[in-house]
Amino acid sequence: MAKIHYNFPLPKCIGGLTIGRHILIGYSKKSARLPSIKRLIRHEEVHVAQFEECGWNYYWLYLKQWIACGFKYREIPFEQEAYAKEHEQ
Repeated sequence: MAKIHYNFPLPKCIGGLTIGRHILIGYSKKSARLPSIKRLIRHEEVHVAQFEECGWNYYWLYLKQWIACGFKYREIPFEQEAYAKEHEQ
């Protein structure tokens, strides 16, 4: 189970970030009721599951995927999985 940290000081271009089993959200806990933030949390929960499957090797694999797809964020397989699942309930 992931621990969610709200109001985390992230750059404006990053709404959420996952480190291990911790999800860092750049918005208030009150905003967690908004559909867009719920999607963001589901997206980050996919990254937590990926981390749990790969362990700390996840970050190395993520970097290798990013390089392999020419630094195109939306083409990273881990991200494609997360975007595909963020709309599931």
